[in-house]
Amino acid sequence: MSRPAVLENLGWADQAIRAIEAEARTGRTFDGYELQKRQGLDDPPSASQWGSVFRVAAHRGIIQQSGFRISTRPTRRGGITRSWIGTRSYTTNKSSASAVNTDAA
Repeated sequence: MSRPAVLENLGWADQAIRAIEAEARTGRTFDGYELQKRQGLDDPPSASQWGSVFRVAAHRGIIQQSGFRISTRPTRRGGITRSWIGTRSYTTNKSSASAVNTDAA
């Protein structure tokens, strides 16, 4: 038996936010397709969920828009997509927190 759609959507969104956090720490720019390839993230249950997770991550101060580019996702056929990058405050704070936790362990 499959999971209810609401739980499936929440599960994917949580995974997507964790993937965005990991990608933001790299300091590289990325879009949804690159996020999937680099972080091993599955497709969302609905393509409309992409906007929500990027919006949440930006609102939390994890990422900021870095521009627009031509998508490399085959299904987009050269459409325009946003690119994102980790915010300076997020990457600095997360790096410092990781260093402190590593030293304490």
